[in-house]
Formats: sequence, C-alpha cells, structure tokens
Amino acid sequence: MRAILAASNPRATLVPVTTTLVLAGVHTPVSRYAESLLPGDGTRVLRPVADGADPALSPTISTVTAPALDSTPQGWVAEDSTDLVRSILYSRNAVAVDNLPAWVTGKITAAGAWEAPEKAAAVVTDASLELAALLSALPYDAVVISRELGLMVAADTPIDRALQDALGQANTVLSNHLSRAVLLLGGRAVDLSAFPALPY
Repeated sequence: MRAILAASNPRATLVPVTTTLVLAGVHTPVSRYAESLLPGDGTRVLRPVADGADPALSPTISTVTAPALDSTPQGWVAEDSTDLVRSILYSRNAVAVDNLPAWVTGKITAAGAWEAPEKAAAVVTDASLELAALLSALPYDAVVISRELGLMVAADTPIDRALQDALGQANTVLSNHLSRAVLLLGGRAVDLSAFPALPY
C-alpha cells in the first residue's frame, strides 16, 4: 500500500492507495466484493477486448474471457478497451479491470502463439510485468479481476494449455507486485498477501 496527497485537502492529508488482484472462479459473483474495494463515484470499469481471438478455437476462451462483473455499480463507468495500458493512463480515476483473461487472450493472439504455449507464457509474462509496474505507480486505487486456475478444468489441448499457462504467469506476476491478492472461495474473501510469493 502506498499513499498520496489528497489534492482537495489544503493540509495535504495522506490517502492510502491500494492495488488488488482478485482471483475467482468462472461463476463466482465478484461484483459486490470489487465494489467494496473502490470508491462509489467515478470508478472506471475497463473491459479488455480479446481482439482477434476466435472463440471457435476453444469453448474455454469464450467462457473465461467473459466479463466477471455481473453489473456495473451505480456511479461507475464501463468501457471496452483494446489498449488496456492506455485506458488506465487516461482514466484519472480508480479502475477495475474486468477481466484479465481477456487481456491475456489478446496478447497471445497478437503474438501468434496459440499453438506455442511457451512463447505465449513468455510474451504474457513480459506484458504483465509492464502492467504491474504501471498499476503500482498509479495515484489511485486499482482492482484487477482474474480467474483462478485451480478452479478451472485442466487444459487438454495446446490452445487451452497456452491460455492457462499464460494466465497463470499473469496471475503470478500481478500477485507478486500488487499490494494485495485475494481469492474468492466458498463465499469468503481469502487474503493471500501474507503468504510467500512464488517465482515466475
């Protein structure tokens, strides 16, 4: 957690800034939890567009890249994004990324790595490090919603494996570098931040 000076306060009160990775299953309701982490007005919900990815490649793609938030909270603004980094930079308000697998899918497609899991994982790892650096430097709160691999069916095709391996790398990178990592499971929010981080 970092702190920034509140611009509206003449005494420059320190305001904590937090970046959170929220991991959940495909059908886990995350809206209320995400809403509890971010301010009520002005928050931007950025929905990465899985640009160029063909859902016909695998049913897994369309399932895990669908938006995780079942509704947009009152006062928030939702928008599709083909350039997540640019959208975050121009937000000027708290952001919720909904959801990370769509962004990962776009990176794999751009790299032409759907049948090359190792290449896909490497490309996504590098991009995730850049994304983590950006999020960690923001002067406002950010939440990234992703899918927990342990709650997904194990990949049995090269395409599914490329997606799951790359998503696993992205989750690990962000978990290591953001303020908090939280797993939603069984109606509970389990804070993973105090546990040892794994290498990527």
